[in-house]
Amino acid sequence: MITSETDELAALRAESQELKARLEESGELLRVVRAGEVATLNRIQEAEQARTQAEQCNEEIMVTG
Repeated sequence: MITSETDELAALRAESQELKARLEESGELLRVVRAGEVATLNRIQEAEQARTQAEQCNEEIMVTG
């Protein structure tokens, strides 16, 4: 009985370690995804600013002709 309980405990510890490793890996992947999202949002914002500047330049050209 003690042997089976010891084996079960060892199996549970191994499973716990595996789950901990998966959780850490998932956390790292989540950080990578979030960093990618931030970079994409920054690029979108830069593109919108460039578009606004281009529109302003076009308006100035049309006004000053």
